[in-house]
Amino acid sequence: MYMEIQEGANQLFVGDESNPDAQIVFEKVDENTLEVTHTEVSESMQGKGTGGKLVDAMVEYARKHDKKLVASCSYADHKLAKNDDYQDVYKG
Repeated sequence: MYMEIQEGANQLFVGDESNPDAQIVFEKVDENTLEVTHTEVSESMQGKGTGGKLVDAMVEYARKHDKKLVASCSYADHKLAKNDDYQDVYKG
């Protein structure tokens, strides 16, 4: 299933930015680090890998902007920690 993940103000999202169907929210910690604070997927998009695709997009966003990632969101932290391909941006 194709879904367009868009960039918004401190978030990547699917759907309408003011009422997204799915989103991953982040904050700037310092010049080099972003913290993923929240991941949310609407009921209609659950079970389709949407959360994982948001984490993938967040990793690509971090790479594009030369940032590292930390996560207070337990879902994102788990996904980032277990994927070897993310270790170049994940600070743990």
